[in-house]
Amino acid sequence: MHTGVAYINEQVLSFATVSDPYRHDPAAKWCYLMPVFQRLLADHPKLAAIRMFSDSPSTQYKNKQIFFITGYYRDILGCELEFLSWNYFESGHGKGAADAIGGTLKRLADDN
Repeated sequence: MHTGVAYINEQVLSFATVSDPYRHDPAAKWCYLMPVFQRLLADHPKLAAIRMFSDSPSTQYKNKQIFFITGYYRDILGCELEFLSWNYFESGHGKGAADAIGGTLKRLADDN
């Protein structure tokens, strides 16, 4: 499961992507995020920038593969987005809205 929150102007959108594979590598992270990016861009065609904030495990987010992929976001997403950045919280910090979404979904799954 990959969770997140998008803040667009006054709107707050939460999301989760779920997949069968247990991969956590950079390519898998982009595969989880692609439908989210595509939906955001379709629903908000004037969107000019995406600023990602995540924790900083080097195996998942903070590595040369993510830096390389992020550099080609226009080609990958097929969009005219002006700016995409990936920002990292200090390890062990940054427990926020995305973690709460994951906790809620896991709790709901346990209840069913």
